[in-house]
Amino acid sequence: TQSTWGNSNCFWHDTAMATSAIVALVAVLISTAALGSKTNSSIPEIVPNLPCVFVAGSSSLWRYTYDLTQFMNDGLGYTATSPDGSVLYQMTICEALAPENSTCWRSGVSKSLIVTGCEASGGAPNWLDPANNTVLGVLSGMMLEVLAAGPSHGVRVAYPLGPNGTAPGFALDLICAEIAGQITYMGNISGYQVFQWPTFAACPQYGTGLSLGGILLILVPIGVGVYLGAGVVYKSCVQGVRGWERIPHWSFWRMFPSLIVDGVLFTWSFVSCNE
Repeated sequence: TQSTWGNSNCFWHDTAMATSAIVALVAVLISTAALGSKTNSSIPEIVPNLPCVFVAGSSSLWRYTYDLTQFMNDGLGYTATSPDGSVLYQMTICEALAPENSTCWRSGVSKSLIVTGCEASGGAPNWLDPANNTVLGVLSGMMLEVLAAGPSHGVRVAYPLGPNGTAPGFALDLICAEIAGQITYMGNISGYQVFQWPTFAACPQYGTGLSLGGILLILVPIGVGVYLGAGVVYKSCVQGVRGWERIPHWSFWRMFPSLIVDGVLFTWSFVSCNE
């Protein structure tokens, strides 16, 4: 068969078709992964034995991890004040407030509770007065929620009140930000005392959920696309082949279904001890 390599129209036409097919395949894979990461992304999956490390994103191709253990500081916690400075808020992330650091414990209000949030009102001189102290949340019933993408991208750590989480308590929104800011009291929202803290430590770690299966799911279709595209171009423009024969190793692939059937029948005859 006469070679048609010199036919530039043939070469560039088939090359463009093959390239377009490969690009489309890669785009579909990326879109599927991105769509999967948004689906149910607000429902975190807790990592066993690490209650403050969790992954989010439902697609195995695009999952991300939040590690809140970096906020733990031996119960020292973090503080914020009301805009007028009269109210002191103390809170922890993933651990209880150390008794010696908790105004609620020191005032005698919370000695029987594992407190994660405390409010002391009445101004600095009166913060240790039991009448001015209120427990905002307890460790049991901690809830995690991934915040929506955009300006509020991050994670919410919420602690309800009561030993079984029977009442709203407080919520701390950790906002992903390049520059850390102060903890700000946002007000009472849906029964929760809500605080917001912009910090780089709240940014998710992308790509940690890409398993071996996910990698193969990307590489195998790309490899198949390159194999078919390059094979079709070569056999069309170098060997001048047309029709189904342009598919590389066409004779093998044409017989492949029959080979599978023969393999199944042979295996069945072997396990069933039939001749």
